[in-house]
Formats: sequence, C-alpha cells, structure tokens
Amino acid sequence: MLPFILLMACADSKSTGKQVKLEGAFIADPEHHIKDQPKIMQGDSTILYTGWYHVVNSGKGLKRELDKSKETYFIDPHPIVTASNFSTFLIDGSNVTGSKHSYRLVMELDDEGADRWSVATKKSIGKQLAFVLDNQLFYVVKVFGQIDNGITVMDRGSDSKEDIENIKTIIESER
Repeated sequence: MLPFILLMACADSKSTGKQVKLEGAFIADPEHHIKDQPKIMQGDSTILYTGWYHVVNSGKGLKRELDKSKETYFIDPHPIVTASNFSTFLIDGSNVTGSKHSYRLVMELDDEGADRWSVATKKSIGKQLAFVLDNQLFYVVKVFGQIDNGITVMDRGSDSKEDIENIKTIIESER
C-alpha cells in the first residue's frame, strides 16, 4: 500500500464532545442522491458536487453548515477534485482508539486529480480543506503537509463500516 499523510478532522467527537453519526437522509439511500436530483439546492442556487474544496474567508465563498454540526464554513465553489478523479477505494478499519473501532475511506486519485491534489495541499498547509458529499458539507480538515502521492483519506473518527460503504457507493455512482 502506498504511504499517505493523514489529514486530521478539526471537528471530531473528541473536540466537540458530540458523537458524530451518519444519519443524514443522503446516506439512508446511497443510490438516490444529487446526481439524480439536480434541483436540490442548499442555501443558494449553487450545487457543490462530491469532491474536495478549499475553505475560504467569509464572503469569498458559499456558506455551508457542517454535517451534524452547527459549525459553518465558506467553501470556494471551484472543486480541487471531484468524484470523477477518484480511481480506486479502500475501506480501512485499522482505526482503533481504546475500545472504539472506526473506519475510513482511502481514495486514490487519477493522474490529473493527483496533480491538482498535490498543488492544493501544498498551498493549503496550515489551512483547511472541505469534503462535500452530495451537495452537503461532510468533512473539514486541516492540512499538515503536501500530499503528492495521489492518495486522499476521509477519516471522521466515528464512521462504521456500513457508513463508509454508503459513502463509497455515493462517490462511485457520481463518477
């Protein structure tokens, strides 16, 4: 397996004191999502497709509320990479904290996506990036270093294997 730098979530169950669960309507039926319903809007008329985006200063982006949280962020509407750039997936269940076991989704990018990801992570060291899933702000992370191996990881620290499989299904259906 290729080495990768893990991005850490800035709002996880330890930092917020809340248990983060995947109970949103978009996960309940992973086959039925924004790709099939282009009229779904959130806050404004701009749809953010599944992928990674830059978090920007207020007023310079689209305001979105983080899934299962009251935290709001401003997202640059131009994606870094989208579902079409994800080439392979790995569901990794090696996250064990005490007696808690969670899963994460490891995604390998195609060549174009890997190049864009490398540039974006280099420019974003010390800043945040956001993962949008099905037009909903799903995950926000702080970048600690450039990722130039074409690997990206979504690790909210609390997702079950079923949660991650549903996320993977949504992403695959948008490719």
